[in-house]
Amino acid sequence: MNQEFKSIPAVLTETDNIITDNPGSFTSINDFILVHKTNFMPEASMIKTTMEAGGTKEGSLIIEGTEFKFDYLIPRNTIHFAVNSEVSPNTGGGDFWNHTKYTILIPMADIPKTTIREAAPSDTYVEGNVKLTNNAWILCPESEIELVKQKNPCVNVVGYEGDKSLGYADALLSKLGYCYEKTDFWSFINRDSEAKYRRIMDEEGLTYNAHAHTTDYSIEKINININYVTEIIKLIKENNLVTMIEDINLIVNALIKDSSFMSCISSTIYANDEYKLRIGHEPYETFIKKLNDMNLLINEKTLDQINQIVKLDYQTRETYFPLVINNIISSINLKLFEQISTLDALEENRRDGMRKIIQCCKMAQSGKLNDYPINLDYLIKRMNQKDVWFEIFFEITRDLELFFELLDAEGIIISNEAKEKIYSPTEEMKEAGLLSQIQSIILQEARNYQITTEELKSGFSLK
Repeated sequence: MNQEFKSIPAVLTETDNIITDNPGSFTSINDFILVHKTNFMPEASMIKTTMEAGGTKEGSLIIEGTEFKFDYLIPRNTIHFAVNSEVSPNTGGGDFWNHTKYTILIPMADIPKTTIREAAPSDTYVEGNVKLTNNAWILCPESEIELVKQKNPCVNVVGYEGDKSLGYADALLSKLGYCYEKTDFWSFINRDSEAKYRRIMDEEGLTYNAHAHTTDYSIEKINININYVTEIIKLIKENNLVTMIEDINLIVNALIKDSSFMSCISSTIYANDEYKLRIGHEPYETFIKKLNDMNLLINEKTLDQINQIVKLDYQTRETYFPLVINNIISSINLKLFEQISTLDALEENRRDGMRKIIQCCKMAQSGKLNDYPINLDYLIKRMNQKDVWFEIFFEITRDLELFFELLDAEGIIISNEAKEKIYSPTEEMKEAGLLSQIQSIILQEARNYQITTEELKSGFSLK
């Protein structure tokens, strides 16, 4: 321990957990200390990035009541700090920050400025590992003091009572002479302190943008999502879960119901223009490369399909979620995938899906539906929800000719002009939302079809 800090107890107790009131007259970068909270003990006087340490998170997928667990890598190559205070739940991360085991403090001036990506008070983050200096401090459980000292011989180590370091860092930094400053999501709450801080950062040539608005965040998020989706596909393949057509349907339905998977594959394949602009390429290209690197080969048909879909407007892309997921999962078993188009079972599934949209046409054209507990606006709204319309439209897009034949058999005639609009949609249709445009065309073409309320009740029911 440095001589000037002999007054710091070897072990902090509840009685030491008091913030000393120091003046906030910030004049230089030397007035700021960075605080990092973690559950991983530093080693070799260094804080390692999650990517460097091979950090993972646990995920799970439930298929027909069976839970499959897996770990996926978190490729985060940055280390995050708060300035002159502990990071708190209101700055992101939920309640996690209240229960961390270790807290590390290091003067901002000891961090090479070339590695500081952004210097926001609530989230200053550094690229790569951080070497701890002899001015740095590690707070750890009192039972681990000697072990932490052995692993970090150049760093000051102080223990604390209890099972979590919450609050001790604020007390320690104030005992070291730094001014404690509470932060909100973006900055110091004290406006005067924030103004002084920004002036000093400007002088140091450092920016202080929120991490969530940076290219670094976009790259991290996309890569984490890609790892999540890839590990699920790997799990399905390694557990030999795709052996028959029925398996594909079960897995696709499970994935569509999994909000984490849908969120991840959405940003992977359908990333918005802002993300693509930040990272400089289509994220799905990284996704496909990763699958190929893991010998999870996706066939050319699916690759061509994805290439076409990413060019569509966002609303239309969403319609194709089940189709893309189905083809990716089918591709896990290439032999089975090659047989799919010839199987009678699949043909019947396609016809069932198409029959549902035909019944929707009948409902929409049945009039006011006064004695049926549903109206046209509600029907259209329900048709657009994924559990009804996505399933229906998924089947339609796989074979438009079959769909038109079934409509014709029901007396709902689609004109050649309307068919052409569906086959070759205009840019205006895409901009207006291709899904709703096709829906409108079909319903308009069916306008002369009449159905009684009794037929309606017996012929179709919403999920």
